[in-house]
Amino acid sequence: LGGASMPPLPSFANWRFPKSVFGALLASFLLLLFPGAEGDWSLPQRIGLNVRMLVNILFLLQGLSLFWHFLGRGEGAGRRTGRILRPAVIIAAVFIPALSTFTVMAGIADMWLDFRTRFRRND
Repeated sequence: LGGASMPPLPSFANWRFPKSVFGALLASFLLLLFPGAEGDWSLPQRIGLNVRMLVNILFLLQGLSLFWHFLGRGEGAGRRTGRILRPAVIIAAVFIPALSTFTVMAGIADMWLDFRTRFRRND
């Protein structure tokens, strides 16, 4: 519309979400506290559950981006392990429940502690 175009996406290793997403996570916890009828979910509980699932996906993406960033260290000529290791770690972090929970927590921690700048790559 009007000749406007979308800005390009950054590389996956640099994906970040704003800290306001954490506020949505807290709001989803509060919405889950609204009581429903016996054996039924109230509307606020349904909204809270859906918001929590959406926010968990965003934190999972940020955690995966963090892993992709740090696993990209040392890439260069002759370093073919990154071609196999990076996707293998990402697939494992998505499909193994304990690792996906850890990845979501890493995404939340990265949002607040900014690991990418604290442990800057020496490229």
